[in-house]
Amino acid sequence: MLAFDSYHFAMQAEKLLEAAMRVRVMPTLRSVSESCGMSLRVAAADGTRAAALLLASALPRDVWRRYSVFQGGSLAVPCEDAIL
Repeated sequence: MLAFDSYHFAMQAEKLLEAAMRVRVMPTLRSVSESCGMSLRVAAADGTRAAALLLASALPRDVWRRYSVFQGGSLAVPCEDAIL
């Protein structure tokens, strides 16, 4: 799951990523407090590639965070690249 600081950045990321993988807009999980409320869902297998595409884009690095989601959505853990 990719969480964003604003809807604007989430929509920019969606356009960028949908050319390379399946992306779904979703509400941000309650366990993630720093977000505009809109997130993008990508397959776990695409998470690293999604982060690499966002890092290579013009999207500011400090406006998004990547999380791994567990326990049916009740637990979201920041991924290592979220610290970059």
